[in-house]
Amino acid sequence: MTITTFLKDIGYRAANILNALGIFCFFITTFSFINVANAAEYVSEPKLNLIYTINIAKFVKWKPPHKEINICISENSKIYKYARNIGSVAIDKNRSIQIKINPKDFFQCQIIYWDDSSTPILLPTEIKKYSLKTLFITDSRTLSKNGFDIQFFIRNLKVRFYINDNTADKRYKISSKLLRLSKNLN
Repeated sequence: MTITTFLKDIGYRAANILNALGIFCFFITTFSFINVANAAEYVSEPKLNLIYTINIAKFVKWKPPHKEINICISENSKIYKYARNIGSVAIDKNRSIQIKINPKDFFQCQIIYWDDSSTPILLPTEIKKYSLKTLFITDSRTLSKNGFDIQFFIRNLKVRFYINDNTADKRYKISSKLLRLSKNLN
């Protein structure tokens, strides 16, 4: 075997090793990227419900105007684990949102988010007691029949919301922009 043949053989083997290593690195990088992309795309439904609830507050005006909008949530609610770390969120220079967990008095709430996991169960009579000034939001079909104003639902793997027609006589006004985004439940 000549030196030239020997070097060609080593070069050939090195090229094969580098080629295999390159393919291996490509697969590792691709699968890592796919996992990161999937993790970035996945946001849980309760987290989305909280984000929607906070954003809905931006499109509602109360009479008289409130500088601080209280969103009240039960600690048994599905969105609690995301909401508990939020203190205050500025909407604009004149208004902010406060998250209240298990308020003793619901009259301090401008928005109440309640789902099937929330306790105590809010009865339709209790809802009516607070209903003039309070915007009720839920993701439960059962609760939405009991006087809730906005219901979240999933359609085509996207969170959508429905706004009840009975919000016109309340002490708050929902922006026409938000009303246009409301979807039919059917």
